[in-house]
Amino acid sequence: TIDHFITYSVIASTPALTYTSVLSTVRCYPITSGGGEGSTFVQWTANFSSDADAGVIEDARFKRKEALADLADVVVGGGGAKK
Repeated sequence: TIDHFITYSVIASTPALTYTSVLSTVRCYPITSGGGEGSTFVQWTANFSSDADAGVIEDARFKRKEALADLADVVVGGGGAKK
């Protein structure tokens, strides 16, 4: 099978990170049966360095959920996310 994913690492940013790094992966899986057949399941994971506190991890989780919802709006709705 073909894997569809991208992995990236953030080690510096402006403004500066409060932790050393994060390694994130976005994966797309085909749904091959059931009601969602022909659709795609998107998974976005993040692994933070040990110096990231719970607030950083929770904020990143919220931002990933928001970004995935925006992606779904664009793909399903055929338009752009309205802000």
